[in-house]
Amino acid sequence: MPLCGVLGIESRYPFTLYSSLHMRDLVIRTSTPPGMGEHFSPVGMVRSIWEHRQLIGNFASRDLAERHKGALLGMGWNFLSPLLTLAVYTIVFGYIFGQRWEKGNLPDKLDFPLTFFAGNILFHVFAECANRGPTLVSGKPNLVRKVVFPLEILPVAAVWSACVQAIITAALLLVVLACVAGIGALHWQIVLFPVVMLPLVMMSVGVAWGLSAIGVFIRDLRHVVVVLTQLLMFMTPLFYKVDRIPEQYPWLRAIIEHNPMSVIVESGRRVLLWGETPDWIALQWTIVFGAAVMLTGHFIFSAMRRSMADVH
Repeated sequence: MPLCGVLGIESRYPFTLYSSLHMRDLVIRTSTPPGMGEHFSPVGMVRSIWEHRQLIGNFASRDLAERHKGALLGMGWNFLSPLLTLAVYTIVFGYIFGQRWEKGNLPDKLDFPLTFFAGNILFHVFAECANRGPTLVSGKPNLVRKVVFPLEILPVAAVWSACVQAIITAALLLVVLACVAGIGALHWQIVLFPVVMLPLVMMSVGVAWGLSAIGVFIRDLRHVVVVLTQLLMFMTPLFYKVDRIPEQYPWLRAIIEHNPMSVIVESGRRVLLWGETPDWIALQWTIVFGAAVMLTGHFIFSAMRRSMADVH
C-alpha cells in the first residue's frame, strides 16, 4: 500500500513522498504551481479547449437536453419556444403598441418585433452565460473535488449550448422572414452571421470563466450579476434606436454606441434582416476586445483553479 494511504494523507495534487525508517525524516514535496505566464497563455487556452472538445460537446448536449427535461415535447421546445416568443412580441409591439423601427423592407406589423427579436437572439447568449456563470462550477462540487477533471470546460460547454440555441432561433427567424416577406428578403449577407457571433462567443466564454471562478468563493455574486445584466440590456439598443437618444446627453450616446454588445446586436440585424454588411471597423475592435476578455477570464479561472477544492 502506498505510504500516503497508510498515513491517511489525501493528495489533491501530484506529489513525491520520501521517507526513511524514522518519521522525523518524512518529506513531502508538492508540485510547483504554474507561473503567471502559463495562466496567461493563449496557446494553452486554445490547446485545452481543443483537447477536451469531445467532452465539451457532451456537456453541451446534456445541457440542451436538460433544459426541457420531463416536458411532453422535450427538445421540441427549443423550436417552439422562440416561435411563441416572436408571436408575443408581434401581438404586443406590432398590434397593441404599433411600434415601428423604420429600417429595411419588413412588413409594418412585423418591423419592430422582428428587429427586436433579431437583436435579442444575440444579447440573450451573453446574458444567459453571464447569469449562469457564478454557479457553473460552484453548483458541481463533486467535479471540483476531482483533480483530473478539467473544470474549465464547464463554462465553455454552457456557452456552446447557448450558441446552439441561438443558431436554432436565428434559423427560425429566417424561416418566418421568408414566409411573411418572401424569399427575396433573404440576403447573401446571412453567411456573415458566424463572423458576428465570433466576438460574442469570446466575450461570453471569458465572462463565464471569470464569474464561475469568482462565484466559487463569493456566493452572492450571482445576485449582483443579474442586476448588471439588466443594466447592460438597457445600455444596448435592443428596443430603441441610438439616434433617438436626446442630443443633450452626448456622453450617454457615446457610451451606448461604443458598447461592444451594441456593435454585435446592430451587426446581427444588418446581416439577418437588412441585407447589409457589418461595420467592419467597429466589429474588428469588438473582436479584439472579445479576445482580451476571453484571455482575462482564462487567467482568472486558471489562477483560482488550485484553490477551488479547498472551498468545497
